[in-house]
Parts: sequence; C-alpha cells; structure tokens
Amino acid sequence: MITLILALFFSLTFPQKVNAMDEFKIIENIDYSIDLQGNAQVNHNIELTNKISGVYAKEYIIHLNKLDLSRISATDQEGDILQKVENTTDKTNIYVKFNSPAIGKDKTQSFTLRYFITSFATQKGKLWEVSIPEFQNQNLINLNLSVPQDFGNLSFSSVNPTIQSQDHQNTILNYKLQTDSNRKILVAFGNSQIFDFSLTYVLNNPDSHDIQTEIAIPPDTSNQKITYTKIEPKPLNIKLDPDGNWMAKFLIPSKQVIEVKVNGQAKIFPSPLPLPKSYSLPSNLTQASKYWPTQDTSIQQIADQLDTPKSIYNYVVSTLSYDYNQINTAYRKGALAALSNPENSLCTEFTDLFVTLARAKNIPSREIEGFAYTNNPKIKPLNPNADILHAWPQYWDETQHNWISIDPTWGKTTNGIDYFKDLDLNHFAFVIHGQKSDYPPPPGSYRNGQNIKTIHVDFADKETDQGQSTPKIEFAKTKFGKPSILIIKNNSLQGINNFQISQPNTDWQYSQINLPPLSTIEVNPPTPNFIQSILPGSQNIKFNLIYNQNDQIQITTKYPPHYLNLAITAAILIACLSLGGIIITTRKNHD
Repeated sequence: MITLILALFFSLTFPQKVNAMDEFKIIENIDYSIDLQGNAQVNHNIELTNKISGVYAKEYIIHLNKLDLSRISATDQEGDILQKVENTTDKTNIYVKFNSPAIGKDKTQSFTLRYFITSFATQKGKLWEVSIPEFQNQNLINLNLSVPQDFGNLSFSSVNPTIQSQDHQNTILNYKLQTDSNRKILVAFGNSQIFDFSLTYVLNNPDSHDIQTEIAIPPDTSNQKITYTKIEPKPLNIKLDPDGNWMAKFLIPSKQVIEVKVNGQAKIFPSPLPLPKSYSLPSNLTQASKYWPTQDTSIQQIADQLDTPKSIYNYVVSTLSYDYNQINTAYRKGALAALSNPENSLCTEFTDLFVTLARAKNIPSREIEGFAYTNNPKIKPLNPNADILHAWPQYWDETQHNWISIDPTWGKTTNGIDYFKDLDLNHFAFVIHGQKSDYPPPPGSYRNGQNIKTIHVDFADKETDQGQSTPKIEFAKTKFGKPSILIIKNNSLQGINNFQISQPNTDWQYSQINLPPLSTIEVNPPTPNFIQSILPGSQNIKFNLIYNQNDQIQITTKYPPHYLNLAITAAILIACLSLGGIIITTRKNHD
C-alpha cells in the first residue's frame, strides 16, 4: 500500500484544514524494472501542482507497506531532498523536504524517489507473480512494469494493461490508473503452471460379497491436461460422465479394504482451450439441486435484480464475508444458509450462491472442487493431516462456446483483485459438479475414518512427457445375428482429447470430448449386410480417426463376421451340394 502525506504551508493568517486533492493536482509516474532474480529497481516520479496560490508543499512523506526496500534516494531539480527513512514492523516511511518549494497557483513541484525492492516478483512453480502495492491516494498514476521475456507470456492480469509491448529482452506493461481506480494489480507471467500430485483413495467393502465401486480422478478439461504416472491397482475401466468427470471403476473383494494410489501431473493453461463444435451442453445445468435451491422465493427475488454473470459475481463478492475461523471445522451449508449468515461463509458458500443465482437466471453453471495454491497463511490449513480443498464456479459462455472459471471467494479475500475477468493458473480441478451439487465426491473424501492426509500437490520441477497416445479399435467377437460392436480403447495413462471416429463413404460418426486413460468404450457403426459381408474386400473395414485437435489417421480393422458369414455360407453350400447329390443318387437307384 502506498500512502502520500503532505506538509503544507499556508500564506493565510489562520490555519485551515486542507484536502490534498482539493489543493493539489498529483500525478505519479512509476517505473518498475524487474531483473531475472525477481528484484525491482523503482523510479517513482511525483508532480505536485498547486491549485490555489496560497497553498504549496514544503515536505512530503510516502509510506510503503510490506516491502524489502534498500538503496533509497530522493531528489528534486536542485539535488538531494531525502530527510530520513523510518522502518516499522509493517512499512517503510520516507521523509523528504524540498530545496525550493514551488510557490504560486499552477506551479509544479517535481521530485523523484528511487529504491530497490528485493524479491518483488516471486516464482511459484513455472509462474512469476508480481503484486503491485495498492494505491490509496486519489492520484493520476501512470505505471510501467518491465519484466524479462524469460518469465514467459503474460498469463494473468487483474487489471487490463493499457499498452503491452516488448523490446529485445523485456515485456513492458503500461497501466493508467484514474482517480476511481483503487484496485490492486496482480500480474502473472508464464506459459503454463505444472503440479505434481499424489492422491490416495481408501475403499472399504464390509459386505460378504465382492462389489464394484467408482471414484473420480482428476480429468482433462479445457483449462488443464492430466498425465498420470501411476493408477494402482489398475481399474476395470475409466468412463467419462456427463459432466466430464473421469470415473474409475474398481473391484473390491469381500471384507477387504484397498488403497488406490493415483499419481500424476497437471498442466494448467492460461486460457481455456477451444471445445469442439460437436460439444453440446449436458442437460440439467440450470435446474435446482441439493445446495442450489433455484426455485426458492428469496433466490428468485435476488435473481430478478441481476442480469449477467458479472452482476451475479459482484453481488456474491459484496454480500458474503469469508470466515477464516471455520476453515478446519468447515461443512457445506448451501446457498440459502449463505444468505442467512453471510459473515460465516467459505468457498463453498461463495460458489453455491453464484451457481444458484446463475441457474435461477437460466445461465448454465456448475461447481468445481479442487486444489488452489495460495500464499495467504490465513487460508492454509492448520491441521497437517487435513485435506482442505477449494471450490469455485464456472458458467457457460455461449459466445465463446466454453466454460468460464471465476473465483468470487478470492475476489473477496484479496480485497480488490478481479477474479471474474481472468483466473490465475493456480487452480487445479479435481471434480466437476453439474448434474448433482454433491456427486461425485472429490479426492480427500475417501479416508475410511482415518485421520490421514490423502492429497499431496506440489509445483513440478519438470514436465512429464509420455508422448502421443493413439486409440486402438477392434470389432468384438459376436454371435451370428447379433449387431457388431466396435471396441475403442485408450491403453495409455493420459486422455485423448476431442475424439471423433467416422466411416468413409457413410454419414456415420461418433465423437466424445475425450477418451479417459485406461478406458474402453463400445459403439455400433454401420456394417455390411450378410450378402455384402461375404464379398471380397469385406474382411476389413476402414475408419477415420481425429483426436487431440490435429491428429488424423485412418485405421483398418478386421471384420470378424466376414469370416463367420463366409464359413456359414460355405457350410450351407456344402450342405446343399451334399443334399443335391443324395437326391440324384436316390433317383438313379430308383431308375
């Protein structure tokens, strides 16, 4: 936080209280130049222009909060003006005294502060983040931020830069903050964020017979790509549910407890990847659910006053307050409880209220539960065995044909950073709740009553590369007269996205937003009739595959009914010939 204090001189006989904005026009030009280690050299130029003739500034104080400052200097046109530097526990106070104050209406006093900030930019995994101190004075501010291009592309900015440019070594952002722009600026650079994760699911079968159960493992989304390194024991199958969750099915023997170990890496992208045109919204995404009472009268009354996702976001942020004291005793309350006790809210209440109001306005929306990295000690768990997750909402943007992630909770707890316009790369989705508000349970829910930590997420040192995955297809062996079933398999440990299969010279095609790892699906393509199936060339059938945006291949697979039907035809012909021979022989004997 930067605060300006003026020591004023009055030519009037009697002292009077003066408002700096009423008596001065203040313009600040601040240049932050950041080096490869994240340290910043700051040139801070300030211009004070007198609005009335009887008031001018002789001294000036600037407060800089929570910054590691050194190499501080202050000069005006005549030289050094630095009086003293005072360090307290939470701020640095810089006192200056002008050599020759500017006296008279419309006269301008210009001076420059220079200082060095250690670790002004912080590296978090593959990202560099810069948090610009908040400006509380109502001044006109022109701010330039220069960072090395080695930091990567701009991936997040809580305020849109006025100008973005590059020279041969640096990326330069310019911000022009007007008198009503009292907002924090948080900027992140990096092409992606990468997390290593390790999850444990403790599954118990108390029954006297074997059972099958399914769990949700982190899926690919338009914002993230998952590469698994271990899923043990191997699941029976992994299926894609209507919300896009990856549901892994396991067999649990009678009276046994098994631990499923899931390790992998998540790559988070700065903006959503495009969804295929064939993607259609699941049903029920504007309907009520357990924690989303869209038909409640109070919800309807509030929704009638709101018209866009942004207005709903603003309402949630301004209405609810985050209760830090409930973190380790948290339980989900739902939208109505959030409205009844707005001061006792956590991320689930912020999310549930947004989803409920959005659905009440017929805006498709859903909840994401997952991991979110934060360096705010207030929202880190105090219990080392606690698996505290974060929740945030998504809404469907028809214009972009995509799901848009926002975070009203962090919009509140950061006191001004806009997490509606853009979401940073520190959000890692575990499960998606759309069809139901509470299913499937996320990782961390499977402890079997044990007080153990089952979620471990850390920044990755390097990206895991398992190469490209190629789907496998084959026809299942079927009985005579039964429809032919085409089996499609992804035997790899990563998903195959934007999958589409079609058959040449026909209108048939099948598509799926992704094929989960270790998954098998079955489809029924058109196949030759009996006569066609026995003709030469029908022993193989060709299929065109498109996946992972640009990969296209044609696969030829054997068609088992060709050989079965050919054998049946041959048997029929042999039987007919044999029967014909018997008839002819019988007639000759009679003759």
